[in-house]
Parts: sequence; structure tokens; C-alpha cells
Amino acid sequence: MAQLTESSSGGQTAGVDRGTDENAGRGAGGTDAGAALNQSAADVAATDRDRRNARRPARGTLPDRAARKHVILFLAANPSGTDRLALDREARAIHVELKRSGFRDRFDFQTRWAAEPLDLLRELRELKPTVVHFSGHGNPRTGAMLMSANSRDVIASVASSRIEPGSLYLHDAAGVAQAVSAQAIAQALDAAGASVKLVV
Repeated sequence: MAQLTESSSGGQTAGVDRGTDENAGRGAGGTDAGAALNQSAADVAATDRDRRNARRPARGTLPDRAARKHVILFLAANPSGTDRLALDREARAIHVELKRSGFRDRFDFQTRWAAEPLDLLRELRELKPTVVHFSGHGNPRTGAMLMSANSRDVIASVASSRIEPGSLYLHDAAGVAQAVSAQAIAQALDAAGASVKLVV
């Protein structure tokens, strides 16, 4: 068996240990040397196989790569002059349900309060959400005048007749209701919402 020994000059030299073990008298072609070589080759092959398997995902699983989180953008607006809504409770309910789900690590719930019209465009560009959830008041699509106490529609006495049906009310700079038409929202989504798959 080869080993390193220290010479008298302080350097190292390769030498051969000719000890008394039973392999000492056998040549390099002896059966024990051949068996040791075969065992070493088998060990190397097993180590290579283990390395390959460690890099390969288990059957039926996806590769371990960082999955992109789906951003849910919650835009809330309850401008002055409109009935108070429990928008914070609504956001909390969504957040709690996401936390309870088996896929909670796949979603990022982002809330934006007192939303103004330009906030939609800015947040679409910055967050690239998959879901956009509007929460607040809107103008009814029909000309209905009588609304229930829990309705989120702004009735005709507040809404101007010039406002398109289906508009949403966001805040203006002073915090007063500003109607944003469904068409304007659709244009903003077309311009900057390529990532959006669902609008609520």
C-alpha cells in the first residue's frame, strides 16, 4: 500500500508499506488488489448515481424552483359623501381565507386604501397583479332609484346623470367621490395589466 513518509531533508517521498499483512506478498495483479479496484469503481459509480439522484426531483413532484407568487391587488375606496362600508372587514376576510388555504404561500395579498384613479395604473405597473379586486361604491348599471340599506350603489340623488352606468367611485385628491367609468378601467388594464387574469 502506498503512503507518504518524511525524508531526513524535511520533504515528503512516496514509499511502499511492505507490512506483514496477508496482501504483502501479492503482486499488483493479485486477486485482492483486483477486488479492491472493483470495489473502488463500484463506490465511485454509486457516489455518481447518488449525486445525479440528489439533483433529480422525486417522482410526481415539481422541480424545486422558486414559484412566482400571484399578487392580489385589493383597491378600496369609501369617499366622502358615500355611505360607510366595512372595507377593512372585507379585506380581513380575504386575508384570513388565504391564510387557511393550502396554497397560501403562492399568493401575496396587497391592499391599497383610499384609492385614487391613478393608483390603479401605478399599482398595475409596480405589482403586476394576477387579480385586481375593487371594493367600494359604484353607479348602478340600471336606472334603479331604490336601493337597499346594504347596497354599494350610489343612488341617483348623489350620482350625476352624466356618469356612465357601471362606474366605480374612487377618491379624488380632496377625498371626494370621483367616478371612473368601466371603459377607463378597461383601458388602464389594457395599457398596463398584461399580468391580470381576474377582475372582481
